[in-house]
Amino acid sequence: MNKNVVVRIIGVVIPIIGVVIATIAYLFPKPVPDPDFDVSVNPFQDSVQQGDTIQTRVTIKGIANYNYSVNLVANCEPSNPDIIISFDSSSRGEKPDYTSVMTIKVGSGAPASDYLLNVTGKGFEREHSCQYKLTVNPAPPPKEYIVYKDGAISDGDIVVWSGADQGMESPPLINSNYNTSNISDDTKCFAIESGSGDWNYVGWGVFLGTFNNHKLQKPNSVNLSKFQYLEFKVKTPIDLKVEIQQDDTNGKKSFQCLISQYGWDSSRSNDWQRITIPISEFLNVDLNKIFCPFMITGIGSQKAFYVSDVIWVQ
Repeated sequence: MNKNVVVRIIGVVIPIIGVVIATIAYLFPKPVPDPDFDVSVNPFQDSVQQGDTIQTRVTIKGIANYNYSVNLVANCEPSNPDIIISFDSSSRGEKPDYTSVMTIKVGSGAPASDYLLNVTGKGFEREHSCQYKLTVNPAPPPKEYIVYKDGAISDGDIVVWSGADQGMESPPLINSNYNTSNISDDTKCFAIESGSGDWNYVGWGVFLGTFNNHKLQKPNSVNLSKFQYLEFKVKTPIDLKVEIQQDDTNGKKSFQCLISQYGWDSSRSNDWQRITIPISEFLNVDLNKIFCPFMITGIGSQKAFYVSDVIWVQ
């Protein structure tokens, strides 16, 4: 075909194609999206330990000039009161585009599991959601469990026993908040003294649970199985026996441990001495459910002894 003819044909066809495209665009215009918004979360999954807090970012992106406020809400599946979700207060009532910080506070009582958080943006005639996967991992066991320190206990109540329960003379000294100046770290200790009588005795212990006027209402327990040893400080002229007890007041007691076997030197009775008893020495009890994590008793007439810093250590 003659080259000039081809050029003429092209010159005619191209304008026709342009007219056809313009006609189609006029008759079938591209739809304009309705004003709207989109919700996204980044990162969309993470993990946290029981008792900790984690944060992520939620972004509201406007579509086609959406010009209304969008508020954020969230709920957890399965529902759990120990998982609390909140949003950055500065973003409340904001219009797109904006990013809000979502804070997730996981209480120590939240079971270790996977949870699905539904994050929803609510605007005028529009509502959209996205999801966030939260994995709650068990909290690591504590490195130490404080039974009694600096005149205070961490849980439960203190119970005292003595020869007075058998008609002997009552203890002349019982003070769980005794002031002293020569204990390292602490300034207070538990001071107790037996009454007169060769076979008189006195002792005290920490018992876990709910008490009313020192009367047990409901027992509680602590799991000591992950700990390695019991440690405390003592100043005493006599050997003392240490025990623990499971379940409740009727539960089994461990075999007694005499402090003379675990670091006490009778020739230094006027000095504070550190006692360390391995947990393996507390036989005859279930360490997973200990009701009394420390009890100590001394026998003799008018014997005073002092105890501080009672701690289970890993």
